[in-house]
Amino acid sequence: MTSTKDIPYLVELLEDESPAVREGVLQGFLAFGSELEPEISRLPKPLSAEQRYTLDEVLAAHFCGQVRDAWPDWLELPSDNQKLEAGYALIARLQDGPSDDESLGAQLDTLAEDYRTGSGGAPDPASLVQYLFFAREFRGASEDYHQAHNSNLAYVLRQRRGIPISLACLAILVAERLGLQVHGCNFPGHFLARFGEGEDTVFVDCFSGGRFYREAELSSRFPGESGPENTHALTPASTEAIFARVLRNLVYAYGNVGDRRRRECVQDMLHELERTPMSLSKPLFEPGQLVRHRHYDYHGVITAVDKVCQASDEWYASNRTQPDRNQPWYHVLVDGSDACTYAAQENLESDTEGLPIQHPLLEYFFTGFEHGRYIRNDRPWLIQ
Repeated sequence: MTSTKDIPYLVELLEDESPAVREGVLQGFLAFGSELEPEISRLPKPLSAEQRYTLDEVLAAHFCGQVRDAWPDWLELPSDNQKLEAGYALIARLQDGPSDDESLGAQLDTLAEDYRTGSGGAPDPASLVQYLFFAREFRGASEDYHQAHNSNLAYVLRQRRGIPISLACLAILVAERLGLQVHGCNFPGHFLARFGEGEDTVFVDCFSGGRFYREAELSSRFPGESGPENTHALTPASTEAIFARVLRNLVYAYGNVGDRRRRECVQDMLHELERTPMSLSKPLFEPGQLVRHRHYDYHGVITAVDKVCQASDEWYASNRTQPDRNQPWYHVLVDGSDACTYAAQENLESDTEGLPIQHPLLEYFFTGFEHGRYIRNDRPWLIQ
């Protein structure tokens, strides 16, 4: 049995030239499970910066490999919420490694059962939101908003802090366990949850304590983000679209801290998701997002989204690639030119470099540039 005193020697052996030795050392570290970090903190002599870096790199490579291997199975899962929960379990694996704590599913089960026990009546979405974001005090992580752990639902459950999308997904997955339907809305800049239908639809800002809004109130709460070009963002988002946004957040977060290995891992997952036909029913991208064309390699910013191709038959016939018309299409301002293109979702991918572009219409359609994306104003897209 490996003990704490063996850790410094294991670290030194990580650079041994023999693959068999390195694999044995890795298994020695993995045997500690979730106790590895506490054991390291109890060492009489702390690891050097170089030793710490070596260990982190080896462990990150191992868990990235596991997550990459499991990702194709995620794409084959039959139901939306199975995908959502399994995707977040992979993110927890990527960040936390092995854990002896409750599984993500077990923690969600416990939360749902605690609500059921204390509700005193039949479950309903409004009282569930009140329970999660008032009684249990799940809140927005304002101080460290862009840190990668806020996209880790296991972390959110432990700390009761997260970003809008992780908190909304928490509500979605707990609601499912209670036989309720809560959906996510890919609202630009601030992910929302929603429940109800028609005039009874209620939108929930999970980041701000579960505040309720009607559609007419969103324009005053989120000025510049609820214009007519964003109407599609108020409809229930597919799980593929939701998780594409989760992965884009992680690409940005890991890029900020220089975690190259994990950034490349989630970037590979994102690109595979964007290429799969399952993700074509709902928009994966949104106004203000930077994208790159897969075939022509230009990049630019999305200005407007159509649920299906709205171009004329004559224009479509002249398109060299002729992708399926029945998928989201995007109006894109092309960097370094005055061109505005119309591109199908299957031909676009995220431009995760997050660098500003140059185009004469930027100031007309956008009010600023923050955290790798442009902020859309409420001017409608009129260019045909």
